[in-house]
Amino acid sequence: MAIDFPASPTVGLVHPATPVAGVPQYVWDGEKWTSGISAPTVTGGGLIKVQMFTASGTYTPDPNMVTAIIELVGGGGGGGGAGGTANPFTHTGGGGGGGGYARKRVTKAEVGASQVVTIGAAGAGGPYNGAAGAGGTTSVGSLCSAAGGGGGGMSNASSLPFAGDGGAGTAGDIVIAGAPGDIGKYYQAASYLSGAGGGGNSYFGAGAKAIGAWNNGFAMGIVGNNYGGGGGGACTDATGAGPAGGAGASGVVFITEFCKS
Repeated sequence: MAIDFPASPTVGLVHPATPVAGVPQYVWDGEKWTSGISAPTVTGGGLIKVQMFTASGTYTPDPNMVTAIIELVGGGGGGGGAGGTANPFTHTGGGGGGGGYARKRVTKAEVGASQVVTIGAAGAGGPYNGAAGAGGTTSVGSLCSAAGGGGGGMSNASSLPFAGDGGAGTAGDIVIAGAPGDIGKYYQAASYLSGAGGGGNSYFGAGAKAIGAWNNGFAMGIVGNNYGGGGGGACTDATGAGPAGGAGASGVVFITEFCKS
């Protein structure tokens, strides 16, 4: 059976895209078509393996890997802390932004012998009277990467809160920004119900839920959810030192390998 190859292929393109019984699939490596996965005559198929990284390390591809799909998110930003207050003020922190997402299809030649995997750290929750930290960038070498979400700001007697921006996907075939956090509320009256900002979602993890406090109460921010969710802001309607915001969630890498059987 003759195969009609595309005239202008891109690196990593598999042809035919849909397996045909008894016909091998080919992969374009940038210079030539190479034989990849052969579709079986009856049942089964090429071997699929998944590697997951929740900590930085080294990605070593399977010896029979032909192509792989890398998916990752950056770390979530931390939620802002709440400033100290003396009635009639209530203060809240803004939520941290969700980590960005990126997806990249790669060939064995592009990966080489190995690639360094860096997992974006969770952004620290903002301390009393302080802004939160941004989430770290997650990457697989220079092949695929996404930035972490921004940290949420705090409010006090002289400043308004702000929400952290969502992180951007910075290298990949598909890049999606994380969601920004919610802004905290700032009231200049005593015993109001105050609401802190919730964290922004990432592609793989929800942001922390928003919390509230009233009548001389306070609440610490909630930690973001795995993976890459933004942390929640803190809030207070009490005198004295304000509570801290919640940390974001760290990033993650998933690598799905398509191997010759």
